[in-house]
Amino acid sequence: MSPPPPEGAATAASIDAHDLGPSFEPLLLAACDGRLSEIHWFRKPWQRGGAATAFATFRCDDGIERDVIVKLPLHPAEHRLLAALAETGPPIPNVVAIDDELGPYHFAWAVMERVCGEPPVHRPTKAAYLALSDAAALFYERARGTWPLTPPRSSWDWHGLVEQSRERARAGGFELAADWAHELKDHHKLLDRLASEWAGRPINCWLHGDLHLGNLLMRTDDSSWGDAAPMLVDFAEVRCGHWVEDAVYLERTHWAHPESVKGIKPVSMIARARRKLGLETDEEYTRLADVRRALMAAIVPARIDQEGQPAYVEGALTVFRLALTRLM
Repeated sequence: MSPPPPEGAATAASIDAHDLGPSFEPLLLAACDGRLSEIHWFRKPWQRGGAATAFATFRCDDGIERDVIVKLPLHPAEHRLLAALAETGPPIPNVVAIDDELGPYHFAWAVMERVCGEPPVHRPTKAAYLALSDAAALFYERARGTWPLTPPRSSWDWHGLVEQSRERARAGGFELAADWAHELKDHHKLLDRLASEWAGRPINCWLHGDLHLGNLLMRTDDSSWGDAAPMLVDFAEVRCGHWVEDAVYLERTHWAHPESVKGIKPVSMIARARRKLGLETDEEYTRLADVRRALMAAIVPARIDQEGQPAYVEGALTVFRLALTRLM
């Protein structure tokens, strides 16, 4: 199953450049002073947004030709993050060229370390989740203090979306609609309170925003870029928030098939990884995670056109019931 749509206010890139990438090559070559070569444009199944991506090689300052990824256009948030953290080390890939203009075009682009291999998106093992949790926690530590943590604009009208879910469930036409209508009617007032509680959550870190196994790659021992380490990619959804947003989003990628991650608890894993680095986890983070689960599950009927796979709708209903049982 593909990951659910990212939760943040940011979209990936505003220009769908997948078919335009090759036309930018002369400008890229000029911007990189001839150090970029062997450009091969591609698109992976788990990629989102409109950015064009390419494999290439880049002659680094030490004279060594290394494998790189070219990405354009970058979302402004991703450009800012990569520019600020370009040399901090894992889990941020090395960036060898970056700018917010390309010739006459006013959009950001970057050339960065290519971490070889496929992400473990189709192998959701505990080891993969532990590596992703460690990488996420290290990202939070790296990004801490880079910019002020300003309260984000909410991209969700929770009250309105829950009401849309109630109307959609009453109208029927999808599996378990009657069950959803019953649950949403019984817990409508509680959901209003949970929406207010979520709005008052602490804003305590910079989020990755699209945290799932498709965005985890493992740098190997023989890499010319540095020591072996888990690496994160695709920062187009980076934003301020509470770290449980990333953790619950990661859980959601397997709501349709919970048996595939039996015994794996992303919220607990990321909490432990944060504590190992001396980062706070908050006393109430388990409750806050349930608030987020309940709200995200409650709006599934409203988003039935995007999240309407029967297994996902059923999984969300199970999560909704369990979260509310713990919250009441």
